[in-house]
Amino acid sequence: MKALKKDLLELLRHDTAVQQCIQDIIKQSHSEYIETPQDAAGNALAERCKQLEQQLIEKDAMIDELKTVLKKFKTLFQQEEQKNQTLHDDLTQSLQQTRQFERQLQQENQTVQQLEQQVQQLQAQLKPLQPLEPLQPLWEAYTRYQRLSPDTLQSLQGIFPQNTLSVFISAGLQQKNLEAFYDYIKNAIVEGDNPDQDALTKLFHTLLEYFLQAHPRYEIEQPEQCTFDPTQHIKTPDSPPSGSIKHVRLAGWKIKNNQKIIKQAIVQL
Repeated sequence: MKALKKDLLELLRHDTAVQQCIQDIIKQSHSEYIETPQDAAGNALAERCKQLEQQLIEKDAMIDELKTVLKKFKTLFQQEEQKNQTLHDDLTQSLQQTRQFERQLQQENQTVQQLEQQVQQLQAQLKPLQPLEPLQPLWEAYTRYQRLSPDTLQSLQGIFPQNTLSVFISAGLQQKNLEAFYDYIKNAIVEGDNPDQDALTKLFHTLLEYFLQAHPRYEIEQPEQCTFDPTQHIKTPDSPPSGSIKHVRLAGWKIKNNQKIIKQAIVQL
């Protein structure tokens, strides 16, 4: 056995063919554990792919975060855009209201000018009637006239063509219109179907007072405490056939010098 080992060692030391064969066996047995340049390149590429995949994951996360931020900015932008639209609408409405106010101001200025013209006309119309009592009762009478019912105002258009202060005074102080106004109120009292009777009577008495001041040849008839005379007075439907006059519902007037009655007083017995 020892001689065999000795011979084998001799072969290993001196026989090149045996040495080459042994080397080939060793290389072949270890070839699967030796990293070739191709294997190293593949490993490096795999590692690079892992790095790129990680970077891609990180970039995807950044993109998602940017999308979230962009969505927030988009929401804020929409809110600001809505606010701007609201401000624009408010501005447009304000401009429209301003134009409307300007038109109203122009109309008011025109109304003021018309009123000034009416005042001048009234001053010219009332100038021949001086001296008169203060004109405040006429203004109060016109105010009562405006409060009449629409039906009554409509029926009085033949006497007062326009619902203005100047027309009310100028028309009301003309004798023919005053007589027509008297007839209208007399019918209302007799028929008893006009709810504005009291207001109409007050209006008439105010106009009659100013008319008599401007025309001194007339005077108002004063039938109170007198006995009813059907030739001089008209009694109300609710009065008895005869008796003393208790109340004058609608004043009449007559000529001073000959006592001729122009319009009879309507009285209540």
